[in-house]
Parts: sequence; structure tokens; C-alpha cells
Amino acid sequence: MFKRLSAFVAALTITATAAGMIPANAEDNYNTASAAEINALPSKRDLSTDEDTKNFFPPIESQGAQGSCVAFSITYYQFTYQMRKILHDKYGEDSDVRYSPSLSYNEANDGKDEGTDLKNVYNVLQNKGALTLEDFEYNDGYGESISVEEYNLLSETEKKYYKEVKDGNNKVTSYTADSHYYRKHIRDINLLLKALKARVTKVNKITVESSGEDGAINAIKEQLAAGNVVATGGVFYYKNSHTTYKRPVFIDGKPGNSAFIQNAGAADDKHIPCHGYVIVGYDDNVTCDLGNGTVLKGAFKIANSWGESYGRKGYSWIMYDAFYEKSSKVNLKEGMKRYPAFSDQEFYTIEVDKQAPKLVSEVDVITNNIYDYSVYTYSGRKNVAYRSGDSNDRRNNESSVYSGPLLTDMTKICGDDYYSNKTYYFDFGAYNYKTRYLVKGIAIRDDLGNIVAEKKYDYDINEYTSALNSDDTDLVRKYITHFKDDITVDLKFGDVNYDGVFDSADATLISEFASGKEASSLQKDLGDFDKDGKITMADANMAADELDPITWAEDGTYIGNEEVTNLEWNAINGFWYFLDSEGKKVVNQFIYDSRWNGNIFVDEKGRCIMNSTFTYNGKTYYADGYGVATEV
Repeated sequence: MFKRLSAFVAALTITATAAGMIPANAEDNYNTASAAEINALPSKRDLSTDEDTKNFFPPIESQGAQGSCVAFSITYYQFTYQMRKILHDKYGEDSDVRYSPSLSYNEANDGKDEGTDLKNVYNVLQNKGALTLEDFEYNDGYGESISVEEYNLLSETEKKYYKEVKDGNNKVTSYTADSHYYRKHIRDINLLLKALKARVTKVNKITVESSGEDGAINAIKEQLAAGNVVATGGVFYYKNSHTTYKRPVFIDGKPGNSAFIQNAGAADDKHIPCHGYVIVGYDDNVTCDLGNGTVLKGAFKIANSWGESYGRKGYSWIMYDAFYEKSSKVNLKEGMKRYPAFSDQEFYTIEVDKQAPKLVSEVDVITNNIYDYSVYTYSGRKNVAYRSGDSNDRRNNESSVYSGPLLTDMTKICGDDYYSNKTYYFDFGAYNYKTRYLVKGIAIRDDLGNIVAEKKYDYDINEYTSALNSDDTDLVRKYITHFKDDITVDLKFGDVNYDGVFDSADATLISEFASGKEASSLQKDLGDFDKDGKITMADANMAADELDPITWAEDGTYIGNEEVTNLEWNAINGFWYFLDSEGKKVVNQFIYDSRWNGNIFVDEKGRCIMNSTFTYNGKTYYADGYGVATEV
């Protein structure tokens, strides 16, 4: 799950060049929390240790030699905590799931291990979702492996990152990139679908600009008191944290911790390091005696991503006074410049939940730059979109070859009737004139990965490869022009296997859903005959009833198209029926079956009762999974 280089190399992350955060744009269009009035709050709150929340917060880990602090803090700490909390509070599930920073960082870093900003990571978590560490390990150094075919699609510049992997016959079987894991991408359709089912649903932002320093402090405390982890970041002068900018702090009169009292660096420092981390608590009673009668009181507790060797087992305290841009209590040495401790001055909380997409669009693509693309899926004027990166200018990203599916949750454009003669439009393209792409096919899937509708395209991979470095304008234009096409989904109600007709195969599948087989969101909508929001045996009965007029004659003789056997059990329309010697269904009686050494009951419609209780002739029976009935 966590794989790293040597401790020496990992320690290199704690340098000014490896902070790993790009400052966020204060004008980003996020939901902004208004300044809260000063309310009566508890004097302290610690989400990492309080009994009601400590099991939600994951263990301290290290980002190692990778500049992934923002993705690490948001995905591993904040998203993991909030997802565990919602699983417990809303669904009654106690989970120790931990989410990997790799999906969000690798998608948002433009192919360079130089950090990213909070907005980009939230963008990935809202649109792409998150995978657990088991599904996508966090690896701060080792490279990914790619196939020979994928290697051949790389530019000459990118090939230098990869080394040959040979088998016992000295044949090249794959290529591996050293210290290149931050460019690894998930291609497995099942994992991509799994990620879509755990997502951020809303991002809330508190800003000093809108709330003022006092208001922002109180708003942060309110969020913590309500049980929400707060993500933030900014200037982080950790080179000075163990000298004059760190002082002993006493919590409830007990020594042993330390706290930041000031965030300051050399006034002429041209490199301003940025770092992302999360706020997990506060304590109004924390005091820090600076001497000469100067005492600071109150502090926030942060969780950092540098392992347990940092601070107090991975945590540290930041005095409230350090929150302010100016202090009347802490002196600033000559030649130094003070910054607010949380110098980004923006603070984020998130809402998360399980997701069950109704439909998912897929673009199967080959591209030489996965960090430069946009994909739109729309119906009418409504659309859902995802754009990699943060800007229309992709000239500064580090290109990386990708071959595989790109998925988009279409739920937002699925109305009440989203599967009956509905046309969905696809628009895929890039912004960098050096980016080439080849669309191999498009599809619409359900949330279990089943194909609902698809189109495949003929393509010439050799021509595409030639276009990667060609000066032929017409050839290049073919692989840089926006791709546009559409797919029509036209399913009849009850057609849960998506084959275009509602027949006995669908009835059988609906019966299996009612007995516990997993159904997709679309299948649930198509198979929910009684409109109660779920598929039960009542729906299976109604589906069978829909088909019965074309299956049985009025006297009960089977007249359908399937092969059946008299004096035997037959699966028809999703149920088991017993036919007598004349081919008529037996109804409302027990039938002894020597194979199970028991009596099996068929109801007034001739259907075998399974996994349920029923009454016959004033007595109550239970029929097991084989239909064998015993009196209860």
C-alpha cells in the first residue's frame, strides 16, 4: 500500500523544494462559507483523539520523497476521515478504509512531481472519485510498468524515463520507469468505476478575505466542533521550525509538546515554500510562555504528512496568535518577514458520500498526453464535463502516453426517463497543439460496467504513430481535431439485460435480483415494476405476469417458445413451474421431489415459492432456497 525509497531519500522531502503545494487562486468559484457569529463552542476539540471521532481519522503516514502533500492531506486524511464518518453515521458501517493519494495526485500534477493546488485535487475527487490504498498503492518512488505497445507510442523524450524488462530468453516484455510513479494511471474499467462510487459531493470554503481573521478562526473552530476536518496550506518555513520560531507549549499544565508561534522567513527569500496539511483540532487552553510576562493562549492542532517522526508523532500545534498577519506579542527578528501561519488564508471542508451512477460515459482513447484533455457528455443543453489540469494553457505540462478508458458520471444529465430513445453526445479534445489522440470507441455503461450501448471505430495505429512527430498538416489535423459523436439509448421497461427486448431472460434476471444478485442503478430502474425504489419478488411476479399472456393458454397449457419437459420442473419467465403430463402448469399444491426429499409448493399461478413464508389450508410454511417447504 505504501511503498517508498530509502529513509535517506525520503528525508529529502523535507526541503524547501519538496513542499508540494501550489497556492490556490482566491477567485476560484467555490462555495464560500460566510463568517459565523461567535457561538458557544467547546473549549477544545481533537478529531484525532476524541472518542466519538478518533476511529475515523487514519494513522499518520509520510508522503516520502514525493511532492504530494496536498493530495496526501486531502485524500488520505480529510477524505478518508469524512468517508469513514459518513459510512458510520449514515449507513451504520464501521470501516477502516484508507484512500490513496495516488489517483488524485497523479491525475492533477500535470505529469510533474512539483505539487498541485487544493482546487485541482478537489476537482479530481468530485469527478473521478477515490480508490483505496489496496486498489491503488501509494508509492513515492518506484516507476510504473507499461507494455511494449505502449512504449512504442511514447515520444523520444519520454522514452528516456523507461528501462527494458526482459524474460529468460532475453526478450523485452515490458518497460519500467524509475522514480516515476507519480505518472501512473489506472486503466482497469472496474477500478475506475469503483472510484466513481466514492466521491466528494460538495466543497465548502472559509476565507480570511470574506470572514476576517477573527471570523475565520471561529468558523474553523465551528467546523471542527461539528466533526469536520479542515484542509489548508500555504507558506511553511519548516527549516526554521526548530529554532527561534518554536517554543514549549503546555497543555493543561503538562509539558511535552511544542507549538509554532510564528511563521517567518528571510525577507529576501526568493523561494516561498508551500505545503498542504489538515487541521484536526483546537484547544483554547493551550498556553505558550514566551517569557517577560508574554503568554500566548489557544492553538490549532494540525496533522502533517511527514510521518510520526515529525512534531509530536506527526502532529503539531499552531498558536492562534500565529494565525494573524501581524502580532503585537511576538517580535520579528531583523531581516525576517512574517506570514500568517495558514498563509493561503483559505480553509476547506468537504461533504462526501457513496455514489451510484445511473449511466457512465466512456471514451476509449490513445493519446500522447493524458494531462491535456477535456471530455464532455451532454443531452440537450445539459452537460457533464471533466477537464484535466487547471488551465486552457497546457504548454507547461509533462506529456505522458495513455491508452485506455476515460469515464464520466452522467447522472446529472439523466432525467426521469433517461433510457427510452435518449441521445447522448460526446465531445473529446485537447488544448496543446502537440497533443495527439485517437478515439477507438465510445460507450455508455451502467455502474457495474455492463455495456448499455457502444460504438467502435476503425483506426490505423501506424498512421497515428506517424502523426506524433509529423509535419504533414493534414495528417496532424486528423489527430488534433475535437472528436464528436453520439449514442442513442433506447431500452424498453423491463429490459434489464439491455438486448432491446423484454422477454423471459429479463424476467429470470429480475427474479435473480430479487433473490440477492447485485443490480446496477439502471437495472433497478428498469426492473422496479411497482415503483417502490427496489427490486423484490413482487417485481419478479409482475414481470412474469407481463409475459404470461404469451406463455400460457387459458387452460394452463404452455404455449411459449422455450423448450419444456412434461412431468418436470421448468424455468419459465424467471420462475420454476411444474408441468403435468399434458403440458399444463400445476397450481396451488405440494409436489414431492425425491431429489430434495421434500415437498415443494406452487402457488395459484403455478410458481414455486422460495426463500419465503406462505400459508396454505390454514397452516404456515417456510420454503427454503430450493423450494422445500416445512411447517413452522
